[in-house]
Amino acid sequence: MNEVNIQDHIALCHWMARRYSWSGASQEDMVSSASIGLAIAKEKFDPSKGYKFVTYATWYVRSYVQKVVNQHIKENHQSLDDQDDNGRSRIEKIEGPKEEVQIDQSPQIQLLLAALSRKEAVTLGRRFSIDVPITSAARRETIRIKEAAALNSLRV
Repeated sequence: MNEVNIQDHIALCHWMARRYSWSGASQEDMVSSASIGLAIAKEKFDPSKGYKFVTYATWYVRSYVQKVVNQHIKENHQSLDDQDDNGRSRIEKIEGPKEEVQIDQSPQIQLLLAALSRKEAVTLGRRFSIDVPITSAARRETIRIKEAAALNSLRV
């Protein structure tokens, strides 16, 4: 009764497994599980309902791939015993050396900023982490345009 050939649709299994490659589960496991889903879809498929087989089989293939992904995540998930009372990991953080970045705000920089308009000074201050009081927020594109104008006025 079913005239569907599974070999014709095996690419669906590989496609679905690639979609879940982010999970870290084995590609072989996902493809083999997807093939089982494809076989079950073939058994349950009823062409008289008017759907294409691929549309119908996608649901089964996806669900079987998701089972493998969920199992992989469950097996590799950090144990609750390794968490404190707030659910955070008990693993200690490794912190690098704390170095403070000092921006030289010499009189020359202050004079350059004073030569610019208020908006240009604020924009360049944001760009180069120079402490200039900010009065209002501007959109990213507006800041980019003003930054280019301020840099051009400094080049003159």
